[in-house]
Parts: sequence; structure tokens; C-alpha cells
Amino acid sequence: MVPGSPVRPSGAGRSGVAVIATVIATVIAALAVPACGGGGGGTRVDETSSGRELFVALCARCHGRNGEGGVGPQLSDGRVLERFPDEADQIAFVRRGRGAMPAFGRQLGPRQIERVVRYTRTELQTRR
Repeated sequence: MVPGSPVRPSGAGRSGVAVIATVIATVIAALAVPACGGGGGGTRVDETSSGRELFVALCARCHGRNGEGGVGPQLSDGRVLERFPDEADQIAFVRRGRGAMPAFGRQLGPRQIERVVRYTRTELQTRR
């Protein structure tokens, strides 16, 4: 040991790096979630909007315009069907949200949620 050098317990430097990494990841997630729930697709939605219009306006920013994934997970190529074999479970997930997925139950009515879920389960599975 060199006189005058700071003494650090073994592993002390690593905990600081872990804390900084956690803070950065939290900030990135916090910035991404509001962006995912907002518009951004340039499409206005209302009670008569199709599943595709709803998806482009509210979901594509995170899940990709064709469901290929991005900030949010991939929904195309059978992925959404693997995760939610039962359509009712997917509808409940979209309505309530969880983790980084925002809840849409207050923003969309039940029929709108059903339309966007059906779109992800049909149209996004056949797009190439």
C-alpha cells in the first residue's frame, strides 16, 4: 500500500457503478414509457377507429409499425399468440398494463381495446 492513497474495501468501486447503471436504466425507462403511451403515429383516434389506426397511433412507437418490436416486445410472427393464447388475457393486459406497458383502460373503451387486440392477433401475424 502506498502512503496517502485512499483505502477502499474490496468491491467498493463496483457498487457505485451498479448504482449509476441502475439510475441510467431507470431514467431511460421513465422517458420511454410516456412516449409509448402517447400518439406519435400521426393518426387521430376516436370511437370508430379501426384496430390498425389504434395500433399505429398508440402502439407502434414501442412495438414497431409492423409489430417487429423496439422498446416494447415483438408482437408479430406469432409472438403475441405465444404470450397470450387466450385473447381475453391480452385484452386484460392492454386494459390494465404492467411493468413498462402503460394501461389503456382509461384512454380506450372496451371495443377499441378489442379491435386493437384483434389487429395484433390477426393482421400483424400475416404481414411480411
